[in-house]
Amino acid sequence: MALILLQIGILYFLGHVFAYGFQRYRIPDILLFTIIGLLLGPIFKLSSPEDFGHAGKVLSSLALIVILFEGGTTLDFRKVAEATGLSLALALSTMLVTVLVFSLLAWPILGSVENAILVGVIVGGTSSAVVIPMVTALGLGERVKNALILESALTDVLCIVFTMGLVQAFVRGGVQVQGFVEKILLSFLVAIIIGTVAGLLWARLRHLLQAQFATIAVALIVYGVTELVGYSGPIAVMSMGIWLTQAQHLFRKETVAPLSEFESNFYKEMVFVLKVFFFIYLGISIEAVSFGLVLLSMGALIFVIGIRFVVLRFVAHRSGSPEELTFAGLLVPKGLAAAVLAGVPVQMGMAGGEQVQKLVFVVVIVSIVAVSILIPAVKLAPVSRIVTRFFATTKG
Repeated sequence: MALILLQIGILYFLGHVFAYGFQRYRIPDILLFTIIGLLLGPIFKLSSPEDFGHAGKVLSSLALIVILFEGGTTLDFRKVAEATGLSLALALSTMLVTVLVFSLLAWPILGSVENAILVGVIVGGTSSAVVIPMVTALGLGERVKNALILESALTDVLCIVFTMGLVQAFVRGGVQVQGFVEKILLSFLVAIIIGTVAGLLWARLRHLLQAQFATIAVALIVYGVTELVGYSGPIAVMSMGIWLTQAQHLFRKETVAPLSEFESNFYKEMVFVLKVFFFIYLGISIEAVSFGLVLLSMGALIFVIGIRFVVLRFVAHRSGSPEELTFAGLLVPKGLAAAVLAGVPVQMGMAGGEQVQKLVFVVVIVSIVAVSILIPAVKLAPVSRIVTRFFATTKG
């Protein structure tokens, strides 16, 4: 027990050191956490996902819930509305291109059109677990920050709905487009309603009960209930976070209990702790892969980033500085949702499901490494001049 506590303490301390390195030198801490996981897992075989049992999956889900909730509490409703257009443009264009590119990449590798499409859909979004901590650490402007947070939440849900629907369709035979669209719209609408009601109701109840630190418990309940009835838990939790902070503008201040600065800092620390151990766990979960596959994945990701830059060039409307728009173009990491969804084909008994999972894990790691390398590069003088010229003539 003493050895385990010592290891946890060292990893937690290193997390703070890495976080300082990110703020000071723009070396993303998530890359360093993942490298530690790779060293502990596939490289030196000191640990494996089986060592965590069900705790690993619980950690992944808990990380997603807390990160989305905390992210929602930092969003201003009016500013969210202003950023919706940009987030939708980024989410839809990036997901469409990503699905197409990675499906084409996976087809010759997997030898199956169905499995190739699954890979594209699973990695189609951007990861909330990566994006939200990074946009906070990078200090982006409100509109760009809000757009990226919303994009990651939206694409997480789209990836989940499409993946589950496709797997069921491939197993049972037949894809119903109308059913897909209805399920996605209903999932968003019901989740937003549940999260809104929960956020406003809890804002009143926590004032009456004087139970401020029960908020995370309520967020877990909201997530669990929403998922059990078949809708989007992540969107519900984010909606709850948004409306919990907006309640003070809708009710008399003496009847609600807004989040205190101490609570906000506490939730930020929870996000930090969960982020540290989630990415270490992710690194442990990766299997050995070929260098050629890594290069192919990197090439596909760079192509997606290039398209994303073009989209930002024409829809950004001076939403931020050239540096902020560059960061927005580069933030296409895969993470929690993709890693979890990668196991669905295996669980459903699809032929080639193990290969799908392995390829998705490669893309997740490559995307994190790529983002970690490219983010600090933006500060280099030659790169800075190029992106400044590229975005300087963005139409307002």
